[in-house]
Amino acid sequence: MAAADTTLGHPHFCVVTVLLIFLVCQSTANGGFSAKLIHRDSPNSPFYNHYKTPSKLKRPIFYQNSAQSQVRPHNGQYLMKLSIGNPRFDVYGIADTGSDLLWTQCAPCDGCYKQINPKFDPKQSSTYSDLSCDAQECKAIGTGTCSPQHTCSYSYAYGGGALTQGLLAKETITITSTSGEANSLKNILGGKKLSFCLVPFRTVPSFESKISFGEGSEVSGDGVVSTPLVSKEDKTPYFVTVEGISVGDKLVPFSSSGKVSKGNMFMDTGTPPTLLPQDFYDRLVAEVKNQIPMAPIENYPSLATQLCYNSKTNLEGPILTAF
Repeated sequence: MAAADTTLGHPHFCVVTVLLIFLVCQSTANGGFSAKLIHRDSPNSPFYNHYKTPSKLKRPIFYQNSAQSQVRPHNGQYLMKLSIGNPRFDVYGIADTGSDLLWTQCAPCDGCYKQINPKFDPKQSSTYSDLSCDAQECKAIGTGTCSPQHTCSYSYAYGGGALTQGLLAKETITITSTSGEANSLKNILGGKKLSFCLVPFRTVPSFESKISFGEGSEVSGDGVVSTPLVSKEDKTPYFVTVEGISVGDKLVPFSSSGKVSKGNMFMDTGTPPTLLPQDFYDRLVAEVKNQIPMAPIENYPSLATQLCYNSKTNLEGPILTAF
């Protein structure tokens, strides 16, 4: 990944401002680098369980010129390997474009959740330093408070109900690119270029997802289209405008009235399902049902409102495309 002086935290958790890393535009000679994204159920994932069959791995829906780095999936999410501290300590984190915080559990931590790999020990790192509650980063996080030791305590909640609490600190981040190069990102400056390619769930491990930063991250070629990112008061998410979703050749508009506000959706790689307004979802489901010549499963409590079909062979349904 890339060595970076950045914001981290600890009594129980270590924290870093993730979007600052995602927006970096300096590292390799050509100004950019890429990292691998790792699917949780890939043999390359630290969470891989070879005893589980593909059916047992199913989980509920709700729960060119640049160097490159790998991203791997976890519960429909994609993991990214990075190193923190000096000497380097490897950790895996979810590549989450819907959050501006990067954290890991630190030792000692009596109340932490159980994890497979060892916890990061700040006392063993020569580059770790706590942030004071007067620091700009403490004010920027929005939930920073002053601890008795005059360090910055934080509390951060996610939409799914998860909560992380700890101390903010500065630490060195290192990202090893797909070319094997440890890229150095000094002073973590905001940039303007980011791209990622996520291979489908259960793709063979030889096909890897990648995330690219800075120069060389442009996606080009036949069939490539683009859509502008919409700036809003909340600077954390990447907002886009969705006009509708086509089911086969039939376009289902986002709004029944035909009026669509700019930035009506945001891209969140940390949330596997696509969440839609109820009215839009209902009309989309109706069109999918209309194009599939068989009855869906009904009155099955564990499926809730999900549209599902039971077939002994692969069911060829219509292709859904967002516009």
